[in-house]
Amino acid sequence: MSIAEHLPEEFEGRAALSDKFDSVESLAKSYNELQSQLGASARVPQEGAPQEEWSSFYQKMGAPTEVEGYEIPNNADDVTKGQLSSLRDSAFSKGVTKDQWDALVENAVGSIASTRESAMKVMEEAKDKWAEEAKQQYGEDFESKLARAQRTFQEVIADDEEVAQILDSTGLGNHPKLLDLFVKIGERMSDDTTPTDSGSGYSGNASALAMRGRELIKKGSVGNPDHPEYEKDYTEYMKIQQGLLEQGYAGITDPRLKAGAEFPLYEDV
Repeated sequence: MSIAEHLPEEFEGRAALSDKFDSVESLAKSYNELQSQLGASARVPQEGAPQEEWSSFYQKMGAPTEVEGYEIPNNADDVTKGQLSSLRDSAFSKGVTKDQWDALVENAVGSIASTRESAMKVMEEAKDKWAEEAKQQYGEDFESKLARAQRTFQEVIADDEEVAQILDSTGLGNHPKLLDLFVKIGERMSDDTTPTDSGSGYSGNASALAMRGRELIKKGSVGNPDHPEYEKDYTEYMKIQQGLLEQGYAGITDPRLKAGAEFPLYEDV
């Protein structure tokens, strides 16, 4: 039976339906198929719908079934991984799709790297500026003042890795005010220490003495009789060695006195 027989003459689309469906049965079959497709499609939940309904909708749209489905790059550093881990919790609750997450991660990683690079540049510029200020402040005495600050650091703070890390990571170890503070502490400690009349007179912190000995060797004056400061530095070096021997060490090369953390000031000067 033709479908046209069941449609009024004035029915809009009568001709199109008559051409597409040759019977009421074919029209009914098409209707059922359409209903089935609509039932399988994702429908936006109504306001106030339970979370389970929203989660089902998000997953049909492409969101993962669990938060671990949002992948974090294996080559990302710990800081970046921590930030992305926090971000993906929010992404999961909001139903972000996998494709959207991947695009978000790519943008976030680039942004984090750019921010870190800018911060490092600012820190390096500050360190250079502080180094110049310290050089101007101390003039020709800069090297000796820095050496005193290094020795003070060895005696007072070097064993506290947390403090040393803070000074290094923040760049504050390069601040001239901090250098001046350690110089003054070192001078006060020197004033308060009276060498003994017997032995070498060098009975201070063994690690600091060993560090000073290494500084003299690095300077190149101890083993060079032609150096203008050979006699002074050689005498000091031998007293340091004697002082270490008196404390039970085998001189500055004793493995118990290996080079430790140094005052993080002006590494490149």
